[in-house]
Amino acid sequence: MHIIKKNKYLIALFLLTVVILFQLLWIQNTEKKPVKDMAIWENQIANKGGKKAYDQFKNAYSTKSFSVAHLASHIFGASLYKIEGASGITTCDDSFSFGCYHGFFSQAIAINGLQVVKKLSQTCDDKFGLKYSSPCKHGIGHGLVEFLGHDKDHLIQALESCKTKDLKDKQEQHFGCYSGVFMEYNFPIYIGANNAEMGIREMGENEPYETCETIPERYKSSCYFSIGQWWEKVYSYDYDKLGEFCNKIPNITYADTCFKGIGNVVGPSSNYNPEEIIKRCAKMPTSEGVSWCVSTAAWTVLEQTKNKNDAIATCKNLNSDQKKLCPIQ
Repeated sequence: MHIIKKNKYLIALFLLTVVILFQLLWIQNTEKKPVKDMAIWENQIANKGGKKAYDQFKNAYSTKSFSVAHLASHIFGASLYKIEGASGITTCDDSFSFGCYHGFFSQAIAINGLQVVKKLSQTCDDKFGLKYSSPCKHGIGHGLVEFLGHDKDHLIQALESCKTKDLKDKQEQHFGCYSGVFMEYNFPIYIGANNAEMGIREMGENEPYETCETIPERYKSSCYFSIGQWWEKVYSYDYDKLGEFCNKIPNITYADTCFKGIGNVVGPSSNYNPEEIIKRCAKMPTSEGVSWCVSTAAWTVLEQTKNKNDAIATCKNLNSDQKKLCPIQ
């Protein structure tokens, strides 16, 4: 039981990191942000080494808005790979929601092609260990879509290129490389010579399920977990509608996965307020949907606020069996 709890906690940490990244980028990134000073950091890396240059970079961007800092760290990571190659991976860390990794892997794939992905994935495992490597591999997913293209025709190729050994593992299905692919596909970050901006995927003719219904079966769980983040924005936070979308998915397992994905974005969208989370998750049309939404959101509350009482309060209306899904019962 302790091992299960620990793994859930680690997964919640990764989920939270990804969702916070998106929420902050979405709120702040309403116009292009200049990154003209990146040439300075390339020179610093070449002259002082990646680690010292990165320390200076983090200090310089510590007071910048999150979207500016994250997008700039993309370009720092790209410069790092360009100058130091694969060995530069030891420099990147979780600052600015892993932006350095995103840029580093994007540049690695751009220079070496898809054949380098397997090596990059192993590098993540070697540095962090298999259980802790999901955030690192998330950056590989971003890099794949940036390299191949943000269109539907290349989505499958990006997913295939993630090279996961066992898609039966829920952690592999919903996190790591696959989550990076879907996030970059749904919310592309375009980085030019002098600026960077975040976009949003346009709706297709057969939404809301078009993407998830038309990809191979082995990737559907990943897609249904990720799709709620996109729905939340394109359908203007209409949780009644989002809940109905999940509930109409014919496969019950995928429907439950969809409800979990909604909970994963409700936490940050509600500013981790237990009452607001309960209010939004209550719009899910079934008791199962409510419990999955609330319990998943409770994990984000615990990790972000470190407040056990708020995590407990988030789950207070669930029955005894449903509370077993929560981080603290």
